[in-house]
Amino acid sequence: LKKITALEINQLLEKADLEKGESFVNKNCASCHDFNLPIKNKIGPSLANILNRKIGSLSNYKYSKSLIDIDKEWNVANLYYFLEKPKEWAPGTKMSYRGISDSVKLINTIKYLRENSLSNEN
Repeated sequence: LKKITALEINQLLEKADLEKGESFVNKNCASCHDFNLPIKNKIGPSLANILNRKIGSLSNYKYSKSLIDIDKEWNVANLYYFLEKPKEWAPGTKMSYRGISDSVKLINTIKYLRENSLSNEN
């Protein structure tokens, strides 16, 4: 199984559907995660400014050890791999969601997370 590259993910993001991503997030993610500023955690950590944030770094959220131990940032590639198969990418994660197996929905979701994160920074 060939792993998709960051370059390929970025190319797919160009054609991704932001509105479909937002719709998917609202239906599948918003019950556990908040997407607005100020940072507010729910069952899961806030995703308001997820892009380029150090993984497991929100001070007021209790992450699983598996996420705390990953010394990386949430870039589009890490979001892709995690959201595709959370328990494979971060064994021991507390996130119970099984992952987004539909690659189109996955790319649309990442586009929404990226755009939402960028708009929250401005």
